[in-house]
Amino acid sequence: MACRENNSFLDTSGSNKHGSTNEVMSSNSIEKESSSAVINANSSLKTSSKTPTEIEYGTEEMRITTAGDYFITDTFNGTIKVKAENVSLFLDNANISVSNTKVISSDYDLVISLIGTSTLSNVSEIVTKTTNVISGLGNITIQGSGTLNINATKSGINCAGAFYGLGGTLNIAAGTHYGISADRIILKTITIIVTSGGKDAIHAESDNSVQNYDATRGYVIIEQGASISVSGIYGDGIQADTFVLISGGTLNIETLPTWVKATSNKGCYQLINGVYTKVAQDEARNISNYWQLDVSSKGIKVGEIDYETIDANGNTVSHVVSSDEYLITIDDGSITINTTDDAIHANSGDIIINGGTFNLATSDDAIIADNHLKIHGGNINISKSYEGLEGQTVEITGGINKIVSTDDGINAANSNLTKAQQKSLCNVTISGGQTYVSAGGDGVDSNGSISISGGELYVDGTTYYMDSALDSDGGIVITGGTIIATGSSGMVETPTSSSTQYIIMITLSSVTSGPVSVFYNDTVLASFDAAEIFGVGQSYQSIIISLPSFINGNTYTVISGSVTTAVQITSIITKVGSSGWPGWPGGW
Repeated sequence: MACRENNSFLDTSGSNKHGSTNEVMSSNSIEKESSSAVINANSSLKTSSKTPTEIEYGTEEMRITTAGDYFITDTFNGTIKVKAENVSLFLDNANISVSNTKVISSDYDLVISLIGTSTLSNVSEIVTKTTNVISGLGNITIQGSGTLNINATKSGINCAGAFYGLGGTLNIAAGTHYGISADRIILKTITIIVTSGGKDAIHAESDNSVQNYDATRGYVIIEQGASISVSGIYGDGIQADTFVLISGGTLNIETLPTWVKATSNKGCYQLINGVYTKVAQDEARNISNYWQLDVSSKGIKVGEIDYETIDANGNTVSHVVSSDEYLITIDDGSITINTTDDAIHANSGDIIINGGTFNLATSDDAIIADNHLKIHGGNINISKSYEGLEGQTVEITGGINKIVSTDDGINAANSNLTKAQQKSLCNVTISGGQTYVSAGGDGVDSNGSISISGGELYVDGTTYYMDSALDSDGGIVITGGTIIATGSSGMVETPTSSSTQYIIMITLSSVTSGPVSVFYNDTVLASFDAAEIFGVGQSYQSIIISLPSFINGNTYTVISGSVTTAVQITSIITKVGSSGWPGWPGGW
């Protein structure tokens, strides 16, 4: 190890002078409908040209007890312990390794600047104790333009305060625990590549003192310039106790499942030819034939405050905090997620998507908010899911949304509510955007109501008689928008008389396939080709069409595959053909 002149290795990519950070939080400034960031990870530029501090160290330990800038180069087989405030470490092509202990530990805030390529490792042939590679009791800031390789037996980086990723590249091979774990995590212009870990890749968790929702603790913020790649993780890609805010950056997340034999009929998967496929709860009758996930392995997850207390008998009691304030907000960025578990999930909270590009593939739900899911913009491509979009309420006001699901494409439900409560509180509302659904179950399903007032909705539904393109328990109201929905004829639901935009409902004499086009005279008013959108289209026997241009008394031509149907509109709802499974709701 050697010390060099400070100005020879001056890094001006945005360091924190003396290891301090300006962290500003207003608990009232996290607006669920706003993209405003409330936390600033600003740092002052280090321009000091002081001589670096020199210390003596043994063969197995370097102990830093004085404030200063420490340049670490070459190879060192030992541990570095920071016992002073205002310490900055400069890793300059350093290789530091140790067995069964931490490589770098700090009792205070610590800034690490990266120069060249350095490696920190506590992996050895004989492991008697798993430990974190970098550990801190305060904040940890990583910055610079270099690369740091971390090989850990436990977590790569763990700190009790905030982790600030302001520059450089981190390659983390974690052991039994996390890639990065901290109370708060703020990622700006940094590249993070996590290739292994027994738990979450990015993990923000508050300590045991937090027993209620606290917006100043347990969050993850990802800004433009950040790049995160996750693979080989047996946990969640990104997990936060309170909220996740993504305003930019690139995320590529792939998690691995851990399977156990099913012990209940909830969340069951069937193993067929080496592929695990989720099955509906009411279909998993003989649970001995099914499997369940042992641990959460979601792409992005929020809402997991938990703590422990000691009861009067001295027993440890675990508590889990439920809060409708848990929040995932995504304003921009490129997000690719491939998981068996849910891709994006807010426990008992909300998800708000204002923008960004999404490519999601999952064997479970793609985007699920236990409370409210709101999509105001973005480009969402769900190529594989059990259910595509789900929440107690699902609101779509914008964006381009393409959904492929084996069950419902869009679902408004909350299993924690009674059937009567769901009928009153659950709803799907569509007022804007373009939404395309290819569903193996219902196209759009609500345990309450469905309201469409604008935007475009195209549904490629199944011919299975128990499913329909549009299905609700509280009624369907159409007052605007462009709607073409195809599906089975057995469970077709008629929109309510509260609808104000003219609707055509066609039941064909037999099943057909192919694009649907609507003409007035020789003018095409609207069309939907499921094969063009999804690569393949399903067969159908019923068609629901509603267009803003429909006029009472006019006759329109609907071409569905090779079938041509002329329909004269005579009322708000005009039906051609007969449909309905005898005795089932929704038939007409």
